[in-house]
Amino acid sequence: MKKILIVVLTLMAIATSAFGQIADQNFLGRWYTEEETTSEPDESGTVMHMKICVSEEYFRNRINNFQGTAQIDYTIGDASIEGGAVIALRGAAEWQLADEVLTSKIIDIKTRIKDVYLRRQGEDVEGEDLQTFKDAMSEELNSIFYVGMTTEDTVLSFDAQRITTESTDDNGVKKVTHHYRAQKLLDGCR
Repeated sequence: MKKILIVVLTLMAIATSAFGQIADQNFLGRWYTEEETTSEPDESGTVMHMKICVSEEYFRNRINNFQGTAQIDYTIGDASIEGGAVIALRGAAEWQLADEVLTSKIIDIKTRIKDVYLRRQGEDVEGEDLQTFKDAMSEELNSIFYVGMTTEDTVLSFDAQRITTESTDDNGVKKVTHHYRAQKLLDGCR
């Protein structure tokens, strides 16, 4: 009886290992994702809205390359001040899939502000105030996207064309994200 139990457990371990390898194969290749988030107002009444469009390519060596854009918009208080920027991002991460959990750690990232705007009472702001805002946006980028940043997503479902994951933000809010098979890497939103 003990030998039969050991054989059954061994076969289950092999089957689980084989499933993990098949699951990994489905992650290899290119994927496209769009995500949008809006923050709750902070103590100054500032609300941040961010839309990220990212293309990723997963490789067998457990590295994935990514590139895309982030549109970040801020509204302060009663919308008397608005500002935002389009940010280009490109980098690489280490990834691992284990027990239906996809973890990723950024090992290289470069960000660049492509376009920035600032409006006060609906009028465009130029000069020193715009530069100060752009500098603040650069600092904000370093706190949002940085080397060593890790993510953890539970894989809810996947097939050859779509992966559905669920993550939990710092406030405990769960978010479902869909990743779609892509033919090529895109530099921004479709």
